[in-house]
Amino acid sequence: DDEEMISLTMEECETCANQLFELSQKYELTTLLSGPYDSVACRLVLTAGAGGTEACDWVSMLYRMYSRHASYMDMKVTTLEDSAGDVVGYKSVELLVEGPNAYGWFKGEKGAHRLV
Repeated sequence: DDEEMISLTMEECETCANQLFELSQKYELTTLLSGPYDSVACRLVLTAGAGGTEACDWVSMLYRMYSRHASYMDMKVTTLEDSAGDVVGYKSVELLVEGPNAYGWFKGEKGAHRLV
């Protein structure tokens, strides 16, 4: 009887620990995406810097990466404006990302991304 009671208690503790972990992750995500603008749509502007053809190709890669990531997150991506590169890729692309917490997810994507 004691072994059975210990086993049942351990199972219950494990179940409660898993539930607590799941709830803490949801709370953490809710806290991270609780800014005043996190729930609205966002615009991403990708611009080729110095580097000519390779920079335009890099913008094309970033465009594909961000579009696929947004689609994976069940967000809608609309290309608002694009300027084709001379040979490949884009000189610049402006995207509108709409969906749950779109700005919250993408607000950290700022600055220069370099391909080395």
